[in-house]
Amino acid sequence: MAVLRHFSIKNSPLATLKYITGETKAQKAAIVTGINCSDDPESAYIEMKMCYEHYAGEKFHRGGKSTGKEHIKMHHYVISFKGQEVTPQEADRIAQEWAKSVFGDNFQILIATHTDTNNIHVHLAVNAFGMNGKRWLDNKSTVKLCREKINAICKKKKLNVIENPKYNTRQNYAEWLANRSGTSWKHKLCDDIDKIVLMEDIHNIPRGIIGDEVRIRQVIVNLMTNAIKYTEKGSVTLTVSQSKQDYGINLLVSVADTGIGITEENIEKLFTSFRQVDTKKNRSVEGTGLGLAISKRLITQMGGFIGVKSEYGAGSV
Repeated sequence: MAVLRHFSIKNSPLATLKYITGETKAQKAAIVTGINCSDDPESAYIEMKMCYEHYAGEKFHRGGKSTGKEHIKMHHYVISFKGQEVTPQEADRIAQEWAKSVFGDNFQILIATHTDTNNIHVHLAVNAFGMNGKRWLDNKSTVKLCREKINAICKKKKLNVIENPKYNTRQNYAEWLANRSGTSWKHKLCDDIDKIVLMEDIHNIPRGIIGDEVRIRQVIVNLMTNAIKYTEKGSVTLTVSQSKQDYGINLLVSVADTGIGITEENIEKLFTSFRQVDTKKNRSVEGTGLGLAISKRLITQMGGFIGVKSEYGAGSV
């Protein structure tokens, strides 16, 4: 079967062209093919640059961070095959057939086929503007079209195809890269929590607090994760404050959501290991039921207390 992935390139298109052809890697691509452009990355860059700048009215090479789909310079597609299913030459031909069926005859495309792993990966760099001035857009419909076309070609060539693959069409490149590098959104949430706690407008919390920083952060992440999972609409709010005691202060952390809420009979089950409450309503929500149980155990070990207030159908705190 073939697996198709897409990345939007907003900066340094020359670096992308050199990367996909293997100029910056230990092993160069086995086959490089140019459609409406040279098969050399630097020559292809110059040709794509002329076309892009003519129609886009902005520089092809752009440094720094770019936001917005209007600044996409190039589309980078990767088609991956199992090594035993096709030869490099067949993979290159399939990629060319796919590119022409999707983009037509007016787009500049550089195709590079790599065989340096157990599988065969074909990289395609597509200029964001065609030579007729048409702009290729990155959206759900074009992604669907691209996958339908590669599946149709694979079927025709009697390659295995998953009929109903579970594509995560909402996942962007940043999320994919985070998962690939092991830095998930939970790590980013940790950083965001640190920023919230360190905001200058929280004057009532001392700058120095004795406690287990790692465990406190873990508990907050567990609470935030749980709230986000069960809140389809509305908001999730993190509040950090303090209460003064004779021995010092207690750190008060609350996470309020506008999610589905919890019934009274289920509240007592909430902190039990391997339990998910209201399983009929929450069948689509993944989880082991350990997050809140672990949070309670950590807070108890630190001499703290955790509780919940909830209105079924309106949210929880």
